[in-house]
Amino acid sequence: MKSAKASLCLVLIAIVSVNALPPASKAEIRRNIRVCAKENGVSSQSALRVLKGNFFDDSDNIKCFIKCMFSSMGFINENDEVNEEAIREKVMEHIGSDEANTLYEKCNITGEDLCDTSFLVYKCIFENYDVSPDMMDL
Repeated sequence: MKSAKASLCLVLIAIVSVNALPPASKAEIRRNIRVCAKENGVSSQSALRVLKGNFFDDSDNIKCFIKCMFSSMGFINENDEVNEEAIREKVMEHIGSDEANTLYEKCNITGEDLCDTSFLVYKCIFENYDVSPDMMDL
């Protein structure tokens, strides 16, 4: 598994760039939510709750749903390796380096596995970054 910093970048992209996406990309994200929820045994309601920052359900299924979403975005490959180059490119399109570095320091978390790390870092971002309430209005 690569560093949690790379997973942090995944989260930054998911959080910061959703509202800037064109309608076709939002439709793809909605499809990926349905696919990842089904693959991980997560209800659509639970999937949307966690994506909107409700972390009461911290089951393995939810954690792997988050990892699946990152994979569907092309930032984790089929061998569970983080594609750091693609992530860095995308992050710099949506967030300044100073703000990203602050979040890196605060949310440099490594979990038991890639699912756990993805969930913990995603949660940390919601707790430490000013996320728009309508961010996940897909």
